[in-house]
Amino acid sequence: MRIHAFLLVTTAVGAGSAPAQDVKEATRTTYTYDSNGRRQSPYGQATSSSAGGSSQSQTVVDVNGRRVQLESAEEKVISEGPDGRVIERLVKKFDSQGRLTGQEKSQIEENKSSSGLTVRATVYDRDLNGQFALRERKTTVTNKDGVTTNSQTTVERPTVNGNLDLEERTLAVITGDEAKSLKEVTVFRKDQQGSFAPAVREITETTKQGDREVANTSEFNSASTGRMELIGQKVSQTVKNADGSESQVVDVFGANNPGQSSSGYSREPKLRERQLIERTPGADKSMVESFSIQRPALDSGRLGAPQKISETVCQGHCRP
Repeated sequence: MRIHAFLLVTTAVGAGSAPAQDVKEATRTTYTYDSNGRRQSPYGQATSSSAGGSSQSQTVVDVNGRRVQLESAEEKVISEGPDGRVIERLVKKFDSQGRLTGQEKSQIEENKSSSGLTVRATVYDRDLNGQFALRERKTTVTNKDGVTTNSQTTVERPTVNGNLDLEERTLAVITGDEAKSLKEVTVFRKDQQGSFAPAVREITETTKQGDREVANTSEFNSASTGRMELIGQKVSQTVKNADGSESQVVDVFGANNPGQSSSGYSREPKLRERQLIERTPGADKSMVESFSIQRPALDSGRLGAPQKISETVCQGHCRP
């Protein structure tokens, strides 16, 4: 069934009324393209935010002309002070007929201190009886010492007896400055013995010089040997132009090119695809972003002609 996107601009919600000039609204329409370059039905999203909260709505119009809501999300600031704030977030999901299929409620507590910031998000799902049951609690503690920022995130989920059990821990370390920085993120998960062991690691080196930024990201997974092995790499080059537009080239490397047999596995990552992203500013704060890819030929490895994948048109408050 062919579905056309319908954009619905929503209003901000929050504790107290914000002046109209403080409300920032944006609508985004994303068009996808098939292998022949034909533009397909769009997907739309509308957002609105203010100091008191924000809202987001996703709706579509089917072939019968009916407006069907797919998802809505609202955030409101419950309390706010010099040491932090409390935010409540409610997400509703609907099926293609507009019937409510699920609800998720989150309470986000942000606490500031002289040593850093602690953010605790408690997530609840609505069950068949209409009651909200705890799904998980995620806590992130961030501290900065000179040019180094350390962050630890823990994820707890309820067990059968209802107690919270630590399921995952993520450590992130960022060092450097605006010109050159290094970010290392390691995710620890429980092994068969119940002990935490590194499962995923991502290391990103970023350098900025003038209007050019280069980011090199290496991705590692835990192998059967227990050691971390390189599984992929991304090299991103972004150039900001004088007219406000941006050009970004992202080279994605992996163990094998798409379509190649696994027998051709090599520890040296090979170029899987090149992503081309163009962001063009429009009137006021509007923006158009196009996304294309180039893939290497299986025989020669040479990159083919760019194929346009999508185009996103944003109207309203789309840029800082």
